[in-house]
Amino acid sequence: VEFTRRASPQDNGAHEQMHRVYKAEVALAPAATPRAQQSRTTRWVTYYNHQRPHEALGQKMPANFYRKSRRPYRASLPPIKYPRPWPQQRVTACGYIRWQGRLRVIGRAFGGQPVGFKAIKPGHHEVYFGRLLIGLLLNDDPGGLRPVLYLKQTKPATKA
Repeated sequence: VEFTRRASPQDNGAHEQMHRVYKAEVALAPAATPRAQQSRTTRWVTYYNHQRPHEALGQKMPANFYRKSRRPYRASLPPIKYPRPWPQQRVTACGYIRWQGRLRVIGRAFGGQPVGFKAIKPGHHEVYFGRLLIGLLLNDDPGGLRPVLYLKQTKPATKA
């Protein structure tokens, strides 16, 4: 999960570029029916991934780099458990929790899932999704979660 700024496509350039190319090559003049548009889109995805060279990939196709996962697909995930002393809450479908009497943004990606809060000092909690640290929640902050990127920038370096 990456926290990008709202209405800032430059934060996710590769993804936005793919949408720009799709729009120009497929969606600008849509097909007459949804089925025809789906067929057109399916052909374009095959072309985009298997025939069209990509500058960021050294003029190779994405299909050259794709490897099917050896892990089997699980239709449902096992329940997420957190250590006993950690408070936990289920994130709303819109990506919010109520913390310290205020609505806090965690992220829509976590909607419907439980997150755990590890106290690191009074008023400061690391927020986890399973074993993944997703951010820092400070009681004094007005809005939501500080992303992990913030934590990486502010933690002091350790000597090896």
